[in-house]
Amino acid sequence: MSKIKKALALFFLIFFAFFLYAAPADFLQEYTLENGLKVFLLENNSDALVHVEYICRAGFSAQTQETCGFYKLFTRLVQAANQSLNFADVQCYADSSRYVLKISPAETESTLETLSTAFLQPEFSDELLSHELNTLKAEVQSNANEMSTFINAAIDSRVFSGSPWKHDSGIYPPLFKKTTEKTARNIIKDISDRWYIPKNSALFISGNINSEKLLITIKDTFGRFYSPFNTPVQKSSAPVNSHRKYVLHSKELSKELTQVVVQYTMLNMEQADLMAAVLDNDYSTFKQRLSSYSELNIAGNEYINVSAAHKKDSSRLIIQTLIQPPEDKKNKLSSLQQVQKFLDDVKNVPLTTTDAEFQYAKNQLSHSFNYIDSSPQSFMNNIASFWAIQQYTPTVEYENSDEKSENEYQSLTAKSMFNHQKLISDVVADDVLKTYQAENPFVFVIISDEDYKKNKKGYAAAGFEEITQKNASWYVQKMFQNMKKENDNQVQYYNGLRYSEDDNNYYQKNIASVKKITLSNGIPVTSKKSEISSGVSMILSIAGGKLNSYDDNGFEDVMINLLSTLIQKEIQKKQIEGIILASPNIIFKCGLSSGYVLIEFEKEDTLAICDAISKALVYGEIVPADADRAVGSRQYRKRLENGTAANQMLSIAISNLDSKSPFAKVFDTEKDILIDTGYKKIVGAFPQLLDSSRYSVILAGNFDDNIFDALEKSIGQDVLPAINSRQTADNTAPEEPLYTLAEIPSNKQLTVQIRHTFLTDVPADKAGPMPAVLIPTTEFTDPVIYINKAPKPDKKEYALYCAILNYISSLLRKKYSVSAQFPQYGMDFGAIIVQNAAHTKQLDADYKNAVQQIQKELQNPTSQNILQKIKNEWILSEMEQTIDNSGTTKLMQKGLELGFAADYYLYQYNLIQSAEAEDYLKTMEYFPVKPNYRIYSADNKK
Repeated sequence: MSKIKKALALFFLIFFAFFLYAAPADFLQEYTLENGLKVFLLENNSDALVHVEYICRAGFSAQTQETCGFYKLFTRLVQAANQSLNFADVQCYADSSRYVLKISPAETESTLETLSTAFLQPEFSDELLSHELNTLKAEVQSNANEMSTFINAAIDSRVFSGSPWKHDSGIYPPLFKKTTEKTARNIIKDISDRWYIPKNSALFISGNINSEKLLITIKDTFGRFYSPFNTPVQKSSAPVNSHRKYVLHSKELSKELTQVVVQYTMLNMEQADLMAAVLDNDYSTFKQRLSSYSELNIAGNEYINVSAAHKKDSSRLIIQTLIQPPEDKKNKLSSLQQVQKFLDDVKNVPLTTTDAEFQYAKNQLSHSFNYIDSSPQSFMNNIASFWAIQQYTPTVEYENSDEKSENEYQSLTAKSMFNHQKLISDVVADDVLKTYQAENPFVFVIISDEDYKKNKKGYAAAGFEEITQKNASWYVQKMFQNMKKENDNQVQYYNGLRYSEDDNNYYQKNIASVKKITLSNGIPVTSKKSEISSGVSMILSIAGGKLNSYDDNGFEDVMINLLSTLIQKEIQKKQIEGIILASPNIIFKCGLSSGYVLIEFEKEDTLAICDAISKALVYGEIVPADADRAVGSRQYRKRLENGTAANQMLSIAISNLDSKSPFAKVFDTEKDILIDTGYKKIVGAFPQLLDSSRYSVILAGNFDDNIFDALEKSIGQDVLPAINSRQTADNTAPEEPLYTLAEIPSNKQLTVQIRHTFLTDVPADKAGPMPAVLIPTTEFTDPVIYINKAPKPDKKEYALYCAILNYISSLLRKKYSVSAQFPQYGMDFGAIIVQNAAHTKQLDADYKNAVQQIQKELQNPTSQNILQKIKNEWILSEMEQTIDNSGTTKLMQKGLELGFAADYYLYQYNLIQSAEAEDYLKTMEYFPVKPNYRIYSADNKK
């Protein structure tokens, strides 16, 4: 056996043995209440929030011809009728409806009480039903004329011709429009009675919880509801249509683009996932060959997309591309000829795909599964998604005797999910390719009216059936006019106290898990261990940041980018050698006073990752192509930043305070950057990164203690010497900023002129085939920025200031699009940025009312309500990153950015949670009803 084959075999053996023992699964607890409700609980003491998701298996696939749209209406009614719940997300999907909340621990009991009634005993007033029904009617009518609806309806009604109304695109506007409120209420009542029942629902809760006590609360809330109904049996929506080739055309489509969509429907879930991974790889034979055809003129690999889509009773492999007319004017291929050439390649996939590509795809899928389940919250999201589409069949048992036994799992759903994922490794490439080759797939060609008229006869001769906006939807097609309507006619008990936040002292639990050591060359290492996660996140923090190169704006960003590239290359070398078996993820960022490289990896790869960092620093060689790419990337991002109205306003405001300060140069939005930055300059600056006094290391996750020895050997004294002295920061005495911005005025208004440019940073693969429609206008709703002085970061008031700033923003967010900018390194002010302010006078009044409302409520001796709101809002918005290891390391990096130690975020959390009303009231002195420094656009209306 060759070395490569041995490495691959070893990979699969190690991966699946490791993955099946992934930490989150070991901690997941699954219960079935007496009324049939499924409950999934996962304690995660590192997470400051409580994440709640309720899922009901009631989605579009439950629709009949008469109830199209009403399952979506039901989700909207629940949301509208329970405004106090503040759902983070509410969606009606193909097989389920999902409701997501992020709450603080103190809100858990009251939230579950409200939730249980909202879902299992809902009440909708006549006014609410009328409003939501009319809103959806108008939306359905409007969407019927949208190009996306035309395309989706055309595809869904042909692929799923057995029951095309079981899709979001299948709503019949005239029928829906004629529905009376009385009929709507009867349908909503039937959905509630037959679908929103405990036996058809599941509750997923994770984060800062106590499982035993929380289960008592769930039994007292959700457990008190019973239903005599069973969920109706659904008719399969699997593809049945015999005709397979269609051409869609419209005058609204570009004549310069031909879109082709190919759908295979005979592959099972595992086969579809594997084929998508094989073909969607940018280096696949399939993509490389298609991109090379000048006659197809496909703009790049990103314009060829292959994916798998799953429902409870069907899986699809979807291949899409965008084709342009050939650049060579002598090559006069029609769109039909281009499509046929593309389809020939799609058909020949079995002849050109190699075994090595299948092996690589299995490797990548294995990593993606592992990555998804590397943190508790992503694991819970994965479990919830799996449960939502899971068939109502008994859990599949493991066939191999050496796999984990049933008794070792607390969740049968987790076991079933792992078994499903394991099946992908057992897929035989030949079997997949035979199934693929045997199928006559659905083909949809999407072109302009002009193109279709030129090639109408050719498309007809090639067997393509015409689709226009008149016959796209199922309800106007002849084949459905005479169709008959569908006939839709172990428990665990606990005794004990109810849930209490007092038993979940987040600060004490987490500060105890923080460990600090110092390497022999002075590099501080701050770690936070979490055994519930399976991966590790490491931040290599580099002091300096944008201020380190303020005279050459953007240069520090380039250097950190290149450092991350060198580390990535060393990791790739070890992957090729079979030393690193997973696929670590690397990102970088440059802040004001520091930058960082973040690496996500599996703990088995710890030694190799540390060695890769060492080799990148000591032996890494920057090549000209990488240098050019890094410079170009920073210049591009800077252009996007310069075109943003809020950035322009902030730049002028800072320059107005002190035009010669380093901050004015860093935030400047007028000048181009890195104009004279060449390869020699970059190579000459790289030794500045070989100074241990600039580095700190942050770790979070389920790492082994040998990581500290590995760090010592890789970036310790013998490898990375200390060139400059280091100041050691702690949580009460931060380093004095090297630069400080001039003091904020006490009462100043600034009106600035904005350059209005239309820019986008949306990637091409997400932008879609249709160009944006720009409407010329002289009216602009520009931002408004409110700035107030802030206390120094080493003061208790600093933490409370940030909490209040965050809460004021949340109050304004009820009417406006608002973001809060907290005090940064050397910049002792906080800002509220209101996007698209229509009238500044009204906004000023709303801000004043918000400040006065907070002051008034805090002055009340019984101000616990406002106090808890401020604290809860802080947890929900600023502590959300504790959801995973990487988010935790980023929070710890913020402490270093301010000049504190890496565990500063925990001290800040404790200060905010333990402060009383009088502490917050005192801090309100920093928030006058008229902000200290107000920046308006010259185009803002008063």
